[in-house]
Amino acid sequence: MRTKIVAAVLVFMLAAANSVFAANSNFQISPPPIAAPEFEAGKLDRKIGLTYMSLSGGGVSLSGYGVNYIRRRALSDALAWDYQVGLFSLNGTSSGLDMSFFTLPMSLNLEYQPIKTPDSSLILFAGPNYSYGNVTIKDAVLYIGGTYWDLNLSLTMYGVHAGGQYSAKLGDFTVSPFIMIQNQQGTADISYGALQQGSTTISAFTTTSFGLDLLYRPWNMTLSSVLQEAAKTVSNSAIKTTIFTLNFAY
Repeated sequence: MRTKIVAAVLVFMLAAANSVFAANSNFQISPPPIAAPEFEAGKLDRKIGLTYMSLSGGGVSLSGYGVNYIRRRALSDALAWDYQVGLFSLNGTSSGLDMSFFTLPMSLNLEYQPIKTPDSSLILFAGPNYSYGNVTIKDAVLYIGGTYWDLNLSLTMYGVHAGGQYSAKLGDFTVSPFIMIQNQQGTADISYGALQQGSTTISAFTTTSFGLDLLYRPWNMTLSSVLQEAAKTVSNSAIKTTIFTLNFAY
């Protein structure tokens, strides 16, 4: 039998919604951060990726698909800047209740390339990020009169990130392991049906991402895999995200 959040008046309903939200607020989806394993002055790199992902932790289990786009312009042989935008949609359960989640992440990067040889390169990057998302949990709130209403959370997140990617050429392939660390915080607007809305603050949390890009240079096609983990905090459970992306450069 599914667990319901029951409240008799608005204040108790808001408290119950905050309880559900607290365990599930540190969602973070970040595709691979670099458009290409190396760059040179004046070069323009663009990459579009098709993504499958799964997310679990804190009673939440989600999976879904998305698309992301990266554009990079090299200012010199050592410096470049890029931006990235994506759209992702996931479905699953939260504590036995049907749940859906979509997010629109965006980021900017300043890239520094201290090493570039015919066979290898190293890129360090850092910048701000922002995302908007929405979580819907079906039939989560029992209102007076026996009517079940959906719980909706509109999430606004912002923060900074930094990391590095090393690349090595192996025949027709380029292998690029990378690491990225993000720190984010934000706010959430809470509503249930047409009832009064409330809001709450999302405490700062850190997400660590480990990934690997495998580029097949003759086709300019990259297969990326990423494992992300949002660390457990006082109000949030640890969330693990696995991402697989097929990228096409042009």
